[in-house]
Amino acid sequence: MKRSHHRILTTHTGSLPRPSDLLEMMASQVDAEARAKRVRTAVTEVVEKQVSAGVNIVSDGEMSKPSFVHYVQERIQGFEGVSPAPEFNFDADFPGYMAWRSRGRPSLAASPFGSRPLCISPLIWKGEAALRTDFKNFKSAIGNLTIEEGFVPCASVGIIAQRFANAYYPSKRSLFKQSPK
Repeated sequence: MKRSHHRILTTHTGSLPRPSDLLEMMASQVDAEARAKRVRTAVTEVVEKQVSAGVNIVSDGEMSKPSFVHYVQERIQGFEGVSPAPEFNFDADFPGYMAWRSRGRPSLAASPFGSRPLCISPLIWKGEAALRTDFKNFKSAIGNLTIEEGFVPCASVGIIAQRFANAYYPSKRSLFKQSPK
């Protein structure tokens, strides 16, 4: 990690607002090549915005992912079906929240977390090709820009365990002790 004795370096958590046309492409059955091209340009745009805003440690903004955590089913084997609904009602407790949360993302309109998959078997990484594409897009976006450091964010095991129901592992502790395959 970069450190500075002359100024405070800035960064962010990683997930940045996706352009509305990209969200529409992600929600529809658009041509995969057209979507991939738009993801590449969106990554370039978001990196340039971060640099122009003075962010020192930039990310790809998670442009290839429809949301912060819901892409895991595409990258981790072991999720199927749909998790049970949460025990709380967003609209009852926070009127208008769901309309705000799902703006521009039709897949989130039915559930506060979109279609939340259920863990039904061992979790095994299967997203290497998508990760390589994320790295390639990010490296291309950085190009000759002057940045301190960069990163491609991903959902942690902890947030996945928090957001998606588990019907396979005997406990959350056993999930964290799983050895990688």
